[in-house]
Amino acid sequence: LDNGVVFVGSSFGDSQLIKLNPEKDESGFYLEVLETYTNLGPITDFCVVDLDRQGQGQVVTCSGAFKDGSLRIIRNGIGINEQATIDLAGIKGMWSLRASF
Repeated sequence: LDNGVVFVGSSFGDSQLIKLNPEKDESGFYLEVLETYTNLGPITDFCVVDLDRQGQGQVVTCSGAFKDGSLRIIRNGIGINEQATIDLAGIKGMWSLRASF
């Protein structure tokens, strides 16, 4: 426990990194969720399907248990998490330039 940051791990659902605040926020809560970590386990059942009919199988799982149970789709490839965006007015297009040819 450092600076009020706590990791809450779960065997049946997603885990979270939370911050305990000394005062209530505008929503009336003392804690703030900083990060959520997806947990696929325990997988109680699964099937492989080709949803897009492109020959690329995806696994649909029945994950978790009790009130934390969910259906999850697992795809082959990389996941991209957008960390930040900037909206710039008047931009028609954007290209990268090489430093030299």
